[in-house]
Amino acid sequence: MSEAVLHEVHLIGCGLIGTSMALDLRAKDVKVTLEDSVSTNLAEAIKLGAGSTEAQDSPDLVIVAVPPSAVSEVVIAALEKYPEALVIDVASVKTPIFDALDAAKIDLTRFISTHPMAGKELTGPENANAGLFKNKVWAVIKEQNQTPALVLELIHLLGAKPVHLSAIEHDKAVALTSHTPQLLASVLASLIAEADEAELCLSGQGLLDMVRIAGSDSKLWSDIVMLNTANIVAHITALQAKLTNLVEILESSETSTTKDELITLIEQGNSGLAKLKQIQDRNLS
Repeated sequence: MSEAVLHEVHLIGCGLIGTSMALDLRAKDVKVTLEDSVSTNLAEAIKLGAGSTEAQDSPDLVIVAVPPSAVSEVVIAALEKYPEALVIDVASVKTPIFDALDAAKIDLTRFISTHPMAGKELTGPENANAGLFKNKVWAVIKEQNQTPALVLELIHLLGAKPVHLSAIEHDKAVALTSHTPQLLASVLASLIAEADEAELCLSGQGLLDMVRIAGSDSKLWSDIVMLNTANIVAHITALQAKLTNLVEILESSETSTTKDELITLIEQGNSGLAKLKQIQDRNLS
């Protein structure tokens, strides 16, 4: 597996991520076969041209793109069914996968855990597109054996950039950059659900930007969050302290002090946004 020759891929899981990968690979003349326990997802992916159900005895690569709580079971089955293939997953939480595989005493020689940092608030194959991963980072878990060239070829074929980190580092990172923002958007949008229509008539693009991801799939995201609760709670607790401090600032009777502290808070937010943009630009340069 040292030489990268990606000709045939078997994809398990025809949701947004899996179907987008398949469409992109098909556009680059890689043969793709599809599998999904949800027959409507499979039919839609085939209709879109993401691949076929033609049997493959020995694909080069098997991609597991099922919901996070099902990943370990599907990976184990794929490693057994395709003894010559490399198997990867694209799940958004990593530590529980390795815990389950370790408990089952699975040989991880042919397994690489990865996570493309791409997606939409809309799920399902009908929302897939071939360019979803272009100019995105793609996490590769480094505590396994050296990343095979085949995996790096897949990532580069889809226009992404690999970033190597451990499972623990990954789960802490996505708790801050993905999972906590998802929950905060949902909480804010829940306030909107309770608001009077007259108030919402004054809403603008800023509010829409903040709650856009509140339209995400509830079953998928509850699955993700339940697998990474400890890391998420740490960030929400830190945010809770900041919000409590903000309430104290707003309730202060010292008008001049309140304004100065609000300026400081907003400027800290300016700095955080600038830092985020700088890091994203550097990651993709």
